[in-house]
Formats: sequence, C-alpha cells, structure tokens
Amino acid sequence: PVSDQLKVLLIERGVSHVTRLYPIPEGCTKSSVPCRTENDQPLNLLTAGVIGSVHFDILITIGRASNNAGSRFFCVADLPLHLRSELTKDSYITYQQRFQTTAQLFGFIIENIDVLVIFYSFDFKQELRLLTSFPSKLVEYSHLGLPLMIVAPPQSSLGKWALQNSWLSYVDADSQTAIEKKINQLKDKDYWESCRQQS
Repeated sequence: PVSDQLKVLLIERGVSHVTRLYPIPEGCTKSSVPCRTENDQPLNLLTAGVIGSVHFDILITIGRASNNAGSRFFCVADLPLHLRSELTKDSYITYQQRFQTTAQLFGFIIENIDVLVIFYSFDFKQELRLLTSFPSKLVEYSHLGLPLMIVAPPQSSLGKWALQNSWLSYVDADSQTAIEKKINQLKDKDYWESCRQQS
C-alpha cells in the first residue's frame, strides 16, 4: 500500500505482512529553477495529472485564489472539450493539454512554474480514496526544486502526512481566502525558499 492509512485497513482485514511503500518517482535530471529575486512578484502555479469533474470545485477555488493574488494557475490534464470549457469558463484556470512524456512536463515546469500544487477533493462521498491513497505527484514533484503547496482535508491521508511533517505550504480547507493567503505568503522570497528547501 502507498499510505499508512491503507496499511492499517489491510491489517484490519487480516493481511499480516504489510509494508507501506510510497509511489516510486521517475525523477528529473534537469536543474531546478533559481530562487526568485524579488518579493511580491506574481507566481505561476501548476497542477498536473488525472482529474475529473469531482475536482472542479477545488480547482476553481485554487484558480480564483491565484487570480486574486495576482498570479496564474495552470492545470495540465487530458479533458474532453466540454469538461475543459467548464473548468476554464471564468478564466481563473489556464488549461494546458497533457504532455506526451513526464520529461516534457518537467521541462515546462522548470521553465515556467514557481509553485507546484498537490490537491485532494474535499468531497468524501465522491472520492472516498482520499482517505487511503497517496499522490504519486508529490513524490515526483519533490525532484524539481520547487515549493509544493498541498491543499487537502486534514482527515485525508495527504492531509495527515502534511500535518505530521509540519508542511509549511499546507492548506487544510477548501477556502479561497486561506488558499489566497498561502499564495501571497509564497510571494515572499524567504518563505518561498523555506518551502523549496522542505520539498
């Protein structure tokens, strides 16, 4: 299993030999971006991966918060046209078609992005897996030398991990105000650097 929560669930169901193993990353050989040189610059934030309409509420909230903070939120995914237009209808999110390879995605990130976003839905009924899964993108993104902003419920496996690790750029609510506040914090170069060092 990829999380301690799933390990516990398996043990409760009678599986006696269980070891948690976080997802294994592909890794990145390119150099990370240098520290930004000025405070209060607009940030480019990005999330990438498999998303569906269950994620739209939190993605749009992150997009609005980014916009209010004078920043830009990229969403890299492979969505059908009707869902793509639904996600981007208010222009808070910049949609980017999925790249052919992880290396191409990493190249785009290193050239354009300041903060990577890892999120979970706050809708437990629609996405029960958030209680036991662990995002491979967190492990993958950690190779890029950028701050990782986590937005997830505190009851989720990811939220619990962020709390256990005192994650500096963790937001535990689907609140536009709280997310906007974190983005504005990340505009401070010392805070940005502390978050980068943590990742």
